[in-house]
Amino acid sequence: MSSREAGGSRSSGGRSRSTSSASCSIHGSHPAGARSSVTRTSARRHPPGPCGSGWSSSRITSTRISSRRCCRAAAALGFVGSGRRWRPRGDRRSPCSSTACRSTEARGRLRRMKFRAALLTPFGVPSVRGNAVTVDRIARGLSERGIEVRVWDLAVTAETTVESEVAAYRPGLVHAFHAYRVGPLALRLARRAETPLVVTITGTDANHDLFHPERAPVVRRVLEGAVTIPVFHESMRRRIAGALPDLAARITVIPQSVRLPDGEPFDLEARWPLPPDRVLFLFPAGIRMVKQSRLPLRAFDRLVARRPVARLLYAGPILDPDEGEALLREIATRPWVRYVGAVPHAQMRSLLEAADVVINASISEGGMANSVLEAMAVGRPVLASDIDGNRSLVEDGVTGLLFRTEDELEKGAARLLDDPGLRRALGDAGRARLDRLYSHEREIDGYETLYRRLSPIHQT
Repeated sequence: MSSREAGGSRSSGGRSRSTSSASCSIHGSHPAGARSSVTRTSARRHPPGPCGSGWSSSRITSTRISSRRCCRAAAALGFVGSGRRWRPRGDRRSPCSSTACRSTEARGRLRRMKFRAALLTPFGVPSVRGNAVTVDRIARGLSERGIEVRVWDLAVTAETTVESEVAAYRPGLVHAFHAYRVGPLALRLARRAETPLVVTITGTDANHDLFHPERAPVVRRVLEGAVTIPVFHESMRRRIAGALPDLAARITVIPQSVRLPDGEPFDLEARWPLPPDRVLFLFPAGIRMVKQSRLPLRAFDRLVARRPVARLLYAGPILDPDEGEALLREIATRPWVRYVGAVPHAQMRSLLEAADVVINASISEGGMANSVLEAMAVGRPVLASDIDGNRSLVEDGVTGLLFRTEDELEKGAARLLDDPGLRRALGDAGRARLDRLYSHEREIDGYETLYRRLSPIHQT
C-alpha cells in the first residue's frame, strides 16, 4: 500500500505529513489531540510494515498512539507504549494512558484474551502433500498451546469465501504457507484486517518461484509485506537473503519436526506380497519432475540383476500427470517395482516401518524434507540426493548416504542392501539426531514465540 493510499496528509507548521486518527478497538478513543506522528515513507524504499502501512521500525520515533493501525504496527514491530508514546519493548506499562488501560483489571482481561491465527495453505488435510502435513502439524501443536488456529485450504475453498470467513474470524495475525500460491491473498487479508502477516517459504518458493521471471515479482511483493519470514533451515535463509538482501533481517529459521501418529496399519501384504528375504526400498513422494521419481529405475535394473532380493516401492499422489504416466509406463515391465498410490498420513508410520531403506532423489527441497524426517523418526536409513535440503538432515555415512549421480545411487543402494548392520547404525543415528535437534516441541516453541511476539492486544 502506498503512502497516498495509507492515509491523507494535513499541514502542520507549514509542513505536510500523514496522520491517522482512528480509535483503538480495545482501549477506546484516546484523549483529544493524541494523534499519530508516524512519518509515512515510500513503500519501495521502506517495505510495508505489518499492516501494509509503509512504515518501518526505524521511522517509528516517539509515536503518539491513537489509531488502531498505529497500535498494531508498533506492537508487531516490538514497541510498547508508555503514556502516549511508544518505546522499545521492555517497558511493562500499558501502551495507553487512559485510566481503564492502567487498571489491574484491564491488564488481566488482556492477558486472558485468546489469540487467533488464520493459516492459509495451498493444500490441507486430508491431502498428503508436504504443505498439508506441515501445516496440520503446526496447527495442532499451536492449538495444544492455547492458541486458537483456523486453517483455510485454498485447494478446496474459493478465495471469496476465504476473504469473508477470515474477516469474520478477526485473526490476530495471518500466516501464509507458500508465498506465490497463497501469499497475494494473505497479503490482502492482512492489510484489510490491519494485522501482521507471516509468510513461511516453501521449497518451490525459494528454489523456483523466487527466480522465475514472471513469478519473482509476486513473491517479492508478498515478502515485502510480511513482518516475519520463517524458513526451515539456515541454507534457505542464506538463499533468500542472497536474492533479497533488503529482507534478510525479517527471515527467521524455525526447523521442521515430524509427528507420525501411531495410526492405521498399512496392509503391504495385500497390496504387494513379497518374499521374506526381500530388502525393500521405499520412495515416498508426490510424483512430479522435481522429485526425480524415475531416477532409481536404471540403477535398480543393474542392482536387481545382481541381487534379486531388492524391491522398490513408490508411494505418493501423482501431481504431474505426464510424469505419472511416464513412471507407470516404465514400472509396468519391471516386476521388482510397484506403485501403490497415495497413502493416508495415518498409515505412513506402518509403511515406513515395513521398509528397509527410504529414498529421496529430489532436485531441490524446502530446507527439510518431510519424507526424510519421517524416515528418521522410525529409524530407517535414508539414501538421498546430495542437495542443501537433504544435507540439512543427512550426514553422509552417519545418518544416511548421499548421492550425486545415478552410479552413486546404485553404489549406495548396494551398500545398504548388503549390510544390515549399516542400515541399523544409520537409522539409529538418524533417529537420535532427530530427537536431539528437531523435536516437535522445539518447532512449536519457535512458532509460539513468534506468534506471541507479534500478537496485538486488540483482539476480543
